[in-house]
Amino acid sequence: QWKSDYATLKATTTTNVNAAKTAMAGVNNASLQADLNEAVGNLTYAGGDESGGFHNHKYTMALLNDANDKALEVLNANPQSSGGGTVSSSGGGGCTINPNAGFNATLPLLIILSLFYFYYRSRKQNS
Repeated sequence: QWKSDYATLKATTTTNVNAAKTAMAGVNNASLQADLNEAVGNLTYAGGDESGGFHNHKYTMALLNDANDKALEVLNANPQSSGGGTVSSSGGGGCTINPNAGFNATLPLLIILSLFYFYYRSRKQNS
């Protein structure tokens, strides 16, 4: 399953990065060029995984997701982009790697529970 997920995402990302490269031909925009360079670098690094996405799967998939997202940013922001390729977003990733993820209340809840525990413990010791 992991290898097929990797292969599918790698193919989609490769298509989108290549489309972004084509769209950026002759465009002089430093921000978009930086996004494209990052996408190419992440795709190259993830593509060097000889295990086919099996070893360190989460990291490799995060690299591919980031490369795909950067390529889509270039394609969506570039007025010369024809949008004729296979442009799709993987939508994967957790809250730390997905800037579009919703609010996660786990950390605030843990902090509140810890504070209640220490309060209860101090009250119990003072009795």
